[in-house]
Amino acid sequence: MFQLKVLFLALLTAAMAKNTTSASATVDWLPVFKLKVRDNRAIDYTIEIGSPRQTLELRLDVGNANLWVPGADSFTACPTARATSTTADSTTSGTASAYVTPCAPLGVYDLNSSSSGSYFSGVGDIAVDSEDDATGVDYSYLDGIEISGHLAVDGFDFPIQDAFRNGSSVNHSLALQDMRFLYANDSNVNTGALGLGIPCHDYSVSFIDYFKKADFIKNSSYSLVTSTVNKSDPVLILGGVSSTRISGDFYQYDFVPVVDVTQRFVTINGGYTDTLPIVPITGIGVTASDGESVMFPHTFTEQNATGTYPKPALLDSRTLYNFIPYSTLIELALELNAYYASDMDVWLVNCDVGSVGTIDIHLGDLVVKMPISSVLYEQKNDDGSDLVFQSGDKACALAFLPDNTFGYSLLGLPFLKNIYLAVNNDYRTLAISNIVRDNKKNTKADVLYPMESETIPLARYNNISSYSEITMTVTTYALKPSQLPKYTEVFVSDGEVYVTGSDDSPSTSAGPSPSGSYSGSTRSAASSHRQSTALPSLLVLLVLFVYFL
Repeated sequence: MFQLKVLFLALLTAAMAKNTTSASATVDWLPVFKLKVRDNRAIDYTIEIGSPRQTLELRLDVGNANLWVPGADSFTACPTARATSTTADSTTSGTASAYVTPCAPLGVYDLNSSSSGSYFSGVGDIAVDSEDDATGVDYSYLDGIEISGHLAVDGFDFPIQDAFRNGSSVNHSLALQDMRFLYANDSNVNTGALGLGIPCHDYSVSFIDYFKKADFIKNSSYSLVTSTVNKSDPVLILGGVSSTRISGDFYQYDFVPVVDVTQRFVTINGGYTDTLPIVPITGIGVTASDGESVMFPHTFTEQNATGTYPKPALLDSRTLYNFIPYSTLIELALELNAYYASDMDVWLVNCDVGSVGTIDIHLGDLVVKMPISSVLYEQKNDDGSDLVFQSGDKACALAFLPDNTFGYSLLGLPFLKNIYLAVNNDYRTLAISNIVRDNKKNTKADVLYPMESETIPLARYNNISSYSEITMTVTTYALKPSQLPKYTEVFVSDGEVYVTGSDDSPSTSAGPSPSGSYSGSTRSAASSHRQSTALPSLLVLLVLFVYFL
């Protein structure tokens, strides 16, 4: 009997070891970057470059590797008032200004004014005196961002926050000399980037690798929390994870490989790469505040094709929206009583729906619960007044759009600000948990665990059995109106939203009930619509609209 007990315990221990990764001993220090959240629409980091020091802000980019800055030769710094403005244009997603604004809102860097900076030749691996001798680059990223310019080197000061277990902290900086970066002369976005991804272009270099070479961290890795819930500070932790940032299950996933059929974005290996943070969505649903949950169908429809979950999705911190399968978006719109506004390219919903529950993204056993309020963008008119429905209720844009627009699914900033993310680029793995949502301000000091192997500390392996068979395939196509039946739409006039379309569509009066649960009229309308029509019409998605900063 004793031997059987010993055997049982041994088997139990082995099973637990397979499901939970081991955590190394804690460390007293890792590089912690304090981040700035800009109106819940962007994550920025202040940096100093050159001699004398030039200060500018860079936008956090989890999908791409490059550290690039707008060059003063081709960009001008925006006036302060312009740089801090975050009011959304009611005629777009709030990001179209990135294409028409001739200034860089977060600052520019002047290479010619830095005595320590110079152009760089990637061919000769040496600093050079002129732009003509420097290596020119032209990068296109999977999320639609394009940049061009020349390689350069200079010294960087990275502001660091040292937090202690008694709750106090000290701010200082780490100086790294002769760092290679991209001195940009053109881009379809005017804000530079602090890239956290894996280099996958010629002459591309990750700034995280410099911290690894300096022995500040063991792996090219990081963890990230962008939420400001309970006034907590969003931070980027290089080389490790913090146990105090994890809430509930913490699951590890391998990067899902991608095949870019167009080979426009992935230009090597026939369009194949496994260097991007891509995760498998196994399902999407909603949960009302009374606990009632709805799981949307396991199958989905996109244009003339159907598929089943799991569906790979790229993680991207510079995109303001989540892009999900078309038919799943319709299920979500029906549950939330949302309307498509073709002149704005967004789905509009009564802002009060933000209090009625969560939108649930399933990644195997892990369920990321996003409060509906966290995926709504208030809409303003040109004069700064609120955009409202005819009933007088404020209108918000739902931060979801169909992935037909891109040709693949994408989870953007609305998803990232609801998770704690850890990534180990050296081993192409990542881990995700929900964020801590304590009712009081989070004052706990970070307890840091270094990433030193392929297993992410404190995480358990996911339970998706078909994982090795999942691949993201990138295609490019636009929707054709003739292929889609008519759905209820709205139009905006004189600062008000007017509902048009079929008689059986939900009305604006069928919003959330006072108790905070989904109203019966909304559910009845949704049920009726599922029986009568499958897909809505998006009349203006004939051109690729990009929703990123």
